[in-house]
Amino acid sequence: MISAAMLAPTTLGVGWLLLTPVVLWAILRSPWVELFADRRRQHLLFGTVFALFMLWLVRRDFDTGVSYHFIGMTA
Repeated sequence: MISAAMLAPTTLGVGWLLLTPVVLWAILRSPWVELFADRRRQHLLFGTVFALFMLWLVRRDFDTGVSYHFIGMTA
């Protein structure tokens, strides 16, 4: 994973400026009423979050110091 200390402050600022409107748009466009009203959708959402969390825990450490995560992140 790239540490925030390795990135220039300008790069971090531009990244936050690009990310913030996208996240706000996603929050505003989400069907929250349907999610809270339908128990099946809640189970689907929380099951997906749990599955992604379990995938994040699966990793392999190599002798060279590289660790490979199943999701595809390396550090």
